[in-house]
Amino acid sequence: MELWIATTSHTTAYLFVTGFVQCGVTFKDNGTIDFEVGDGNNWSDSAVSTHVVNDGLWHYVAGTYDGANVRVFIDGQADGSAAYSGTIGTITYPTVVGGRPFNQFFTGTLDEVRLSSVARSGSEIANNWADLSTVCPEPSACAASAGAISVLLAISRARRARIG
Repeated sequence: MELWIATTSHTTAYLFVTGFVQCGVTFKDNGTIDFEVGDGNNWSDSAVSTHVVNDGLWHYVAGTYDGANVRVFIDGQADGSAAYSGTIGTITYPTVVGGRPFNQFFTGTLDEVRLSSVARSGSEIANNWADLSTVCPEPSACAASAGAISVLLAISRARRARIG
């Protein structure tokens, strides 16, 4: 699981949950991130981040499970782990982003949510964070830039059409 998060909240909330917590990323009231997996009856201990993400800036959060360890990454760096050798159960309930049905809603902004069917390596996560944070260090600024780029492309196309 991967996602971008921006918040100043101090209220525990689910960020991304598949099934009956077969995989789950939770934002804790102290600003840390927990990631856990399970089969519907048994769950791993949570991999808990040491870095806080409720400073109002954008952070790239990822959680992986490779069959032996549950890991949480903050901004491309491994930041917590827990040993677990269980399975991830069949997902029979919906995937939910930004809360659970009827409770624990997240106060903040989420973007670029991704669920992979394989455990991405630490280097893949680090590279993805490096690529995205270089291209767009602050997503709100990139949104404005994307609009500006669209206008520039339209002007460029119009000029080429006139030139023939």
